[in-house]
Amino acid sequence: MDFVDKLSAFQAMLDLWRNKINSGRITMFSHLCSYVEDCEISISEALQNDIATHLQSLKDEFSRYFPETTKSKFNLIRNPFLAKIDDCIPDNHDAAQEDFIKLVNDSGAQTLFSRVDLPSFWSSVLGSYPIVSQIALKLLMPFPSTYLCEAAFHSILGLTIQHLLSTLDPVPDSHYPLKN
Repeated sequence: MDFVDKLSAFQAMLDLWRNKINSGRITMFSHLCSYVEDCEISISEALQNDIATHLQSLKDEFSRYFPETTKSKFNLIRNPFLAKIDDCIPDNHDAAQEDFIKLVNDSGAQTLFSRVDLPSFWSSVLGSYPIVSQIALKLLMPFPSTYLCEAAFHSILGLTIQHLLSTLDPVPDSHYPLKN
């Protein structure tokens, strides 16, 4: 869940920087700030607007790439025993809601949750609570397809290198006589 926290913090920083730029403060951009001080110039309003527009478009792009980063949705994963069912599971998903209710009332699952890390917890309750566990595991692994592609690529690369090394025919060293 660390990535959600970092993404939320970064988006909040973009808003903060945009507000500061709009008020003429540039201290958060150290290189620009030192350039302005060294050259003894000031930032034009047009440049301030360009920077603010760029920061807003950057935030919009992050929101487009990561649309579902509301913290309430991740409360299910962080601690299902404190999460509210309406915040983390859609109303039209009856089976998931029932699975969630069974999970939060399972004292064995509560004990397990307090003893292991999040991925281990959700993996171990997958058999008992498959619907809600799959929701949680999908959110815990934001880029599984990228990981699988990279893992497959490295496996094939390793096999290719192994094959190349095994087919090399080492040539015995040639010794040349030294002349005086």
